Amino acid sequence: SEKIIEDFEKIQFNDHPGDIQNDEHSLSNKTQDDQGKSKGLDGNHQTSEGKFQDALSCLKEENQQLRKELESKVLFIQENSLSLKEKIQEIKDLKNSEIEVLARGESLTIEVRKLLEKNKEHESTIIRATSEKLQLQQELDILYRGLKQELKCPICLSVPKTEKIPVCKNGHITCSTCSQERC
Repeated sequence: SEKIIEDFEKIQFNDHPGDIQNDEHSLSNKTQDDQGKSKGLDGNHQTSEGKFQDALSCLKEENQQLRKELESKVLFIQENSLSLKEKIQEIKDLKNSEIEVLARGESLTIEVRKLLEKNKEHESTIIRATSEKLQLQQELDILYRGLKQELKCPICLSVPKTEKIPVCKNGHITCSTCSQERC
């Protein structure tokens, strides 16, 4: 297209070859030259007009090609624009989901912390209860040993195992076997 424009400019701005170039010619020569000049101008004019038409035709074709390219690029941009809009919406949706998940995560973290605190409280309660149980077990063992000592038969040194614990006339606790034999 640049070459066509250069050719067009040459056609428009170049001097025509039939112009008068020397002042030395005689008047008769001038007349002949003028006649030749008018013929030459007509020939050059037709040639210039043909070149101009060719250049114009090329420019029109190039213009049509550029229009087609532009239209296809516009269509491509429009299609990609829709695709980009969809992707932007997807990103926004994902971001909103992420925000919701983060908020839910914070809420769950708070709940977990509360549960851990309760768990610690329960653990301390269990530890206290276990400690109290051990203490009560020790007290029970002490009471059992003391009771065993008090209920033990002084003769055979066994603890009576019947529901009724026999007591002799003198108030001694004995087992059923020994109470019948002695006392």
